[in-house]
Amino acid sequence: MAEEQTERIRLRTERYAAVMSEAAKRAKARCTAKKGNVLITISDVFEALCLIHPESFSQILGRDIPLPAVSQITCPETKATANYSSEVDRYLSPFGGIIDQMMSSSSENSGEIPVDSLHIAGALCWDPIPEVKNILSVCGIPQDMIRSIVSKYIRHEASLVAGPRRKKELAARLEKVRQIHQYLQTRCFGQDDVVNSIIIQLSIAWGMPPANRGAKPLSFFFVGAPGTGKNHLTTLLQDAFESILGIPKLKTIDFARFATEQLPIDLIGRDPNWKDGGHEGLLTGAAVASPEGIIVIENYERGHECAVSYLDRILETGYAEDGFTKKNVCFSKNIFIVITHKKEFAESDDFLKLVSKDGENPPRDKIIEGLVKFEPKFYSTLRLVDAPVLFRKHSFRSFFSIIKSNLSSLAQRFADAYDAVCEFESEDFYRLLLEMHPNIDSAHPISSALDSVLLMPFQNWLLDHYAEFEKRKKIRILCDPFSDFEGAPDRKEFKSFDDWMEARTRRRILQAKRLVFSQEIETDEDAVVLHMKDISYVVMPSIEDAGYFSVTVPDVSFSDLVGVDIVRERIAEVIDYFNHPDKSKIRPDTGLILYGPPGTGKTSIAKAIANELGVPFIMVTGADFAKPFPGEGVASVKKLFAAARRYGAVVFIDEIDAIGSRDNASPENARIINAFLTELDGFRERNMLVIGATNRYEVLDEALVRPGRLSLKIQLGLLHRADDRRKLIEMALDQAQVKVSREIIDQLVKTTNSWSPANLIAMIFGGIRFARRRGQKINFSHFAQARTVVMLGEDPQWQEGSAKEIHLTAVHEAGHAVTAVLRGIPFVQATIQGVGSTAGFVEHLGRQGFSTAGDIARMIDMCLGGRSAEEMLAEPSDGVQSDFEHATNLAAAMIRLGLAKGNIMAVAEETIKEFTLRYRKEIEDILQERMRGVQKLLLDHRKFLEAVTSALETQKILFEADIITIKANVEGKHEKKS
Repeated sequence: MAEEQTERIRLRTERYAAVMSEAAKRAKARCTAKKGNVLITISDVFEALCLIHPESFSQILGRDIPLPAVSQITCPETKATANYSSEVDRYLSPFGGIIDQMMSSSSENSGEIPVDSLHIAGALCWDPIPEVKNILSVCGIPQDMIRSIVSKYIRHEASLVAGPRRKKELAARLEKVRQIHQYLQTRCFGQDDVVNSIIIQLSIAWGMPPANRGAKPLSFFFVGAPGTGKNHLTTLLQDAFESILGIPKLKTIDFARFATEQLPIDLIGRDPNWKDGGHEGLLTGAAVASPEGIIVIENYERGHECAVSYLDRILETGYAEDGFTKKNVCFSKNIFIVITHKKEFAESDDFLKLVSKDGENPPRDKIIEGLVKFEPKFYSTLRLVDAPVLFRKHSFRSFFSIIKSNLSSLAQRFADAYDAVCEFESEDFYRLLLEMHPNIDSAHPISSALDSVLLMPFQNWLLDHYAEFEKRKKIRILCDPFSDFEGAPDRKEFKSFDDWMEARTRRRILQAKRLVFSQEIETDEDAVVLHMKDISYVVMPSIEDAGYFSVTVPDVSFSDLVGVDIVRERIAEVIDYFNHPDKSKIRPDTGLILYGPPGTGKTSIAKAIANELGVPFIMVTGADFAKPFPGEGVASVKKLFAAARRYGAVVFIDEIDAIGSRDNASPENARIINAFLTELDGFRERNMLVIGATNRYEVLDEALVRPGRLSLKIQLGLLHRADDRRKLIEMALDQAQVKVSREIIDQLVKTTNSWSPANLIAMIFGGIRFARRRGQKINFSHFAQARTVVMLGEDPQWQEGSAKEIHLTAVHEAGHAVTAVLRGIPFVQATIQGVGSTAGFVEHLGRQGFSTAGDIARMIDMCLGGRSAEEMLAEPSDGVQSDFEHATNLAAAMIRLGLAKGNIMAVAEETIKEFTLRYRKEIEDILQERMRGVQKLLLDHRKFLEAVTSALETQKILFEADIITIKANVEGKHEKKS
């Protein structure tokens, strides 16, 4: 212990003796020749301190100042004048005691105070004069030794400081500092004071003689909110060291890895005899790998106290023994950057008091005091670092600089990747990016915004237009002017552009507004032009509503939908009233119900309405109000409508029958529906719209749909019109960027009558996926397979079986298909690829509108075609159960509706079982008659039936066109389907 203390005092003595040698040189130049020793005064000491250790004055004053008067100092910040006393001297750490001791042990003499070796020794030992002898006796350094060291520097007039060799080394070092400073200034924006603090410390450390510097490494402690540039500046400093000094980067050490007591030993190395094997330490290994490299400690606040202790020991002594190599590793030439992401402190009032917008970093002791007040455990490291550095939030001017720098980097990326010149011709584009930037306290999203706005759209365009780009090799960015970009701070409360922009941005965030625009990529004579236009604001959801319901700004418009002309006409008055409320004194219904089968576009229509109105879209389901505890559902209703009033939004409640059904009579549901009705009544005074959607309109409570509430009722149907189906199919194909023949589209239109939009789109995209998965050119068979998945929920799969089973299945399905063709029943496909427990199936197209007795009879024939074919070409099987059930139901329907031959009665609807039992004979007669007719039909066309059976056995799937072709080939006829 005594040896370590002796070494520390020796190093301190050498370091600060240089100050006194410089003071002696200045005293000689000042004094006239006289007998006796030259008198060294306080002014001489201060001049020496200014030259060799300027950080002492930066800690007192916060900036460079001219040499103060001999016996007093004026603070530029407070304009206060103070005598040299302990009040001023306490800021002179690590020179503690020198001025105070001279003042207390000497008397003023015309403003000059003599200095003797004992006072210097006491100051260098960092203790008051009365205790100097005790310290010297403990550490074993005699006073004469200290006096001799000081005298040596005085006699040689600071030869280490002013020698030619030292001057040359100093000039080379300071030139490197200048280059590093320039590198950082051109790449780091908004943190000029931080960069200056780093450069000052580098200048001091590298401008000091090695003997004076000691073993303690240069160190910084970075504090600031996320996104203020701590990691960015660290990376830039590492890059500067690598490019200017040739010092390679070191891997960042994350203290979050060392949160428990057992892990920090990895920082200084594990002994080779460790049970899991030893290894070199992360810190010691870094110093060995790069003795002058920058060692970065991230997430300092998350490290265990043992990890902090190892770090503190290195910062204080400059040495650490590696547990693996057993070598004493020196860190004296390394630079430590300790980073804390303590967001809570960076956003606290204490931090904001320390950091002003326009000021520089406050004095070191004030930073430490503020940090320790918030997090006491930081003190052990803060007392050792050379410079705790505070990162303030970015100003809007710095955001502009960051945007321009990122644009320059992006232009360079374009040049490197595509050998292209990138031009930014509009200052409005910088403002556009700034307005897109939602977080006024962080610079993180800027680069990602550039990628999304410029890089990704261009790369997507390039995939299909590379030849056009090759002819030009130039990219030009254009941005239309936007009125909200204009303006300046002309109000008294705005002291600066930053104040004005911050107030404006915070107001925009509070109002939940987001900037939106459209993008077009065009080409002119010499460049590819990325054009930003149609710039406007829309309301965006508040983060406080996240997790409660979905709030979006929909991009679905009526032009994206088909079959909604009637809907658009019905709500035209509502949309006109919202957009022009002053035109009409009569308020239209502003609550509506959309009802119809699933998949008919209720949600899409509601989004299109919100898009047309230019307001947010809040979506919930009726089930969202079903909560486990009483009262929660009512609270959710109130929260929903409060958000709707805040945004001025369209509220869409899907499956509203979950709460609005008259069948749900629970007490809690009654409270929820009453709260909902109350909010609806109050909603009439607001410029908002409530839309409910249900598949079961008939069960809704009448109180919900009475006039004044959800009184505008719009029924949505299936796609009965061929033009609507064609348009939707073409839109889906365009969206997927797939081209198919007109014949395939015609076939798809014909075979999807009365489909819902959702099923039709699912079939189109499913068919495209099937084709791409197999690497095939898309054809109708891919859509047919997707159709089966949509209709039956499963993909048809080939089921292995015996030749007899395959033949029997083919005969059965051929019987259905041939009967359908011969009876004029349109169908899509016949297949022997099974779905679930079904070995095969024939998918026919149901008839829309009224059905005649003949229509039902032909359907019965098709059901019986499978059994008739089995009896003719194979043998009867048990696979006809569902066919017979369907045929029986159809025959029963003929009797019940009065459509059977000789029957004019109609029977009220009863259960099928009861009806078939009562009219069993009549049903049996119909089925027997139809069976005889089918058997004769297939017997007359036996060759046709055999050919279709054979084709199914080999091809496994046949479409209607295939079977008609077979019929023509077999029978020599070209029949057309009815």
